[in-house]
Parts: sequence; C-alpha cells; structure tokens
Amino acid sequence: MKKIVLGRWPDAKPFAVTFSYDDGRTHDLRLIDLLNRYGFKGTFHLNSGMIGAPGRVAEDDIRTRYAGHEIAVHTVSHPMPVRTPDPVLLEEVLQDRRRLEAVAGTIVDGMSYPFGNHDARVRALLRACGIVYSRTTRDDRSFGLPEDWLQWHPTCHDRNATPELIEGCFKVPPWSGAGRLLYIWGHSYEFDRAGGWEAIETVLKNIRGAGGDTIWAATNREIYTYVEATRGLVFAADASRVRNPSSTPVWIDVEGQPVAIPAGGTVQFT
Repeated sequence: MKKIVLGRWPDAKPFAVTFSYDDGRTHDLRLIDLLNRYGFKGTFHLNSGMIGAPGRVAEDDIRTRYAGHEIAVHTVSHPMPVRTPDPVLLEEVLQDRRRLEAVAGTIVDGMSYPFGNHDARVRALLRACGIVYSRTTRDDRSFGLPEDWLQWHPTCHDRNATPELIEGCFKVPPWSGAGRLLYIWGHSYEFDRAGGWEAIETVLKNIRGAGGDTIWAATNREIYTYVEATRGLVFAADASRVRNPSSTPVWIDVEGQPVAIPAGGTVQFT
C-alpha cells in the first residue's frame, strides 16, 4: 500500500501564512499596502454599521483597496455576543453579511468574534446564519488547524509574533513541516502606538525571510476552503486512487513526492 500523507498547501508548499484584523479602521488601508508589498493576504472583519463613519473605511475602500484580500463579518455594531439575545445577535450577524455582500459583490461567510466572546449558543446561531468559520482572540502559539472552525484560535497577536516564534514555524525538517499555518491577528489602529508600524513591517520581513517561496499566502477563507477540500478527498480501500469531489485542486504526498489532485478529478497511483 502506498504511503500517503496529507497536509501540503497549494503548489505543494509546506507552509501557509494568514493575517486577520478587526474593526475596519482606516489604518487597514496602510496595513494592506504593507501586506501587498511583502506578498501576504489578510482577512478584515468589518462592522457594517460603522462603514463611512469618522476613522472608519468607506464603501469605496471596500470595493477597491481590499481587493485581493478578504472582508468578513464582525457584526453591525460590535456587541458582546454572549450577552446579546438570540434575535438581536441573529440580526447583527445577518445584517452585517447582507451589507458587506452588497458592497463587495461577493459572498461573505467568515467572521471574528467581537471581544473574542463566544459560547455554544453563539456558535449555534452563527451556523444558522451560514457562518463557516470564526476567529477567536486566544493565542494558542501553535501552527495547526482547528477541529471546530467556529473556534479558530490564531497562532498569536501581532505583538507576540517574535522572531523566535516565527523561526519555530519554519525551522523544521520538510517531512514534519507540511501543513503548518502561521496565523497572526490584531487591530491595525494599534500600530499608531510608538514604533507600531515599524514593528509590523519587521514581522512581515521576518516571515518572508524565514519562509521565502515555501509560503502559501492566503486569506482565512482560502485556508478554510482548501482544508475542507483536503478533508473531503475520497480514497480507494487499497489507497490506489483518490477522488477529489471539490472544486479546489489539492496537493498530497505519495511516497514522499507531491501529487496534485485536480478539482473534480480522480488520480490513480502507479
């Protein structure tokens, strides 16, 4: 039987990096310029009830400046979810989805929790609203993937993205590194503190320097989509072939070599 290992990212890359920022402050626009400069992608969680307010991004920014990145739900008015009644929270999430989708012209089904605040009731309501993932604010200092997408704990806040932590993600043997994800989150307005913008640019430089072209730069939604496609692969009982029923190409290792499984395709291993 073939030795088959899952965990490769697109184009057989061993590492993925994603960023996530909350609240939709105008500082996002400067951060996007930095992410673009270093070849990274971010997911930006917006409160639709504050779009266009002083210090907040405008609708035109969402259509243009966020291009190539992802916008996601953060509720209309940023309430504390566990203290919000069911009908109010449902409207906060659904209305945020509706307005963001109307502005961006795309489907918006990712989220981060205001205040990082959630429980089983909140997560059930999100599922009913069509939310497929939601990021918490709990740094877990790891490079793995969530068991529950509605409890997606990031690696760390950007202020905790030390050179040692970054090196820990990338300084591993290739056979043990496949599938690692470095997930950094924060609030772009915090970079106005003394040395803040220089600090986040240093983080970006360190990541690019450590990972080089072994990194897949992705949004939160792209990570979710790819992982779900990988988890959905269907293998023959003797592992001689695999079918990919998804619309996303997937890479796996077969006998130590990367193999592409095309969207909707079946691959026979020889």
